[in-house]
Amino acid sequence: MSLLDRSGRTDPTPTDRYLDAVAHEVPHDRRDEVRAQLRERIEVDLTRRVAAGIPAAEAERQALEALGDPRRVADEAAGPRWLVGPRVYPDYLRVLRLVALIALPIIAAAVAIASGLAGQNPVEVVFSALAAVASAAVQIAFWVTIAFVVVDRSGAQPPSRRRAWTIADLPAPARASVSLGDTITGIVLSVLLIGVVLWPWQYEVTAGAGSVPVLASGLPAVTAVLVAILVAGIVLDVVLYLVGRWTVLAALVNTLLDVAFAGIVIWLVATDQLFDPAFLAALGDSPTLDPAQADAVIAAMGTAVAWSVGLVCMADVVTGWVKAVRARR
Repeated sequence: MSLLDRSGRTDPTPTDRYLDAVAHEVPHDRRDEVRAQLRERIEVDLTRRVAAGIPAAEAERQALEALGDPRRVADEAAGPRWLVGPRVYPDYLRVLRLVALIALPIIAAAVAIASGLAGQNPVEVVFSALAAVASAAVQIAFWVTIAFVVVDRSGAQPPSRRRAWTIADLPAPARASVSLGDTITGIVLSVLLIGVVLWPWQYEVTAGAGSVPVLASGLPAVTAVLVAILVAGIVLDVVLYLVGRWTVLAALVNTLLDVAFAGIVIWLVATDQLFDPAFLAALGDSPTLDPAQADAVIAAMGTAVAWSVGLVCMADVVTGWVKAVRARR
């Protein structure tokens, strides 16, 4: 009988957690292969240590710590990572994600506030914030990459190599349950989208002529359907939290809602019904744009909305099915 066979246990063993940590960092199509090879390697080492008289739990700890950081084991299994070598790649990814998660929202908020105070209309505020975020993301990726290329080529020790890895560094076991944070995030995003659909964004017309709505305001039936889809999404988030896990039925319902929402928005863009006619007329009459430029701006705005909504909905569909499949394991 294998020493790693813990039949009847419901909580993951240190070896299970170690294998999960490694598998999380390797390509999906190689995860089963890597897990099997690594489990066999741990089994051999564990058997040798137990045969030497070491208690099973202590032998397992020693075998895992002898392997070292799961991220580095994953790097060895996945092969070279091109520009940034495997020695510093885990630290590179961690720093890149951390800097992006902290800096980009702050930059977006700062630019949006500054644009609003400067008197820009909501459309200009959004595009200014998106442009700033895109530029900042490129700069962050460039400079963090350059820094780690220098570290890698110089042979300097990254922070994660300055102390020995221990079993205490294993990540917490992954849970199939739906967290409260995920639920709140989903509800907040749905509420914000309902606000976008219902809130009459205004475009300031020049020469003191007042303002006009940006999004179409003469389609009450379409607006009602979009709001109903978003409300259904909120209900789905609450149900998932109460059930505690994703199911195939939940993933299917989520797919239908995403496809319906994206389909309606893309249809509105394709049929030139997304923006209010008064807004289109005001944009065409703008003294800063000639008719050709106004048409190009309108087309670019519609394309940006269609692609953004389509990609976000597609990502949400894929995420839902991935979570449903994982919950069935």
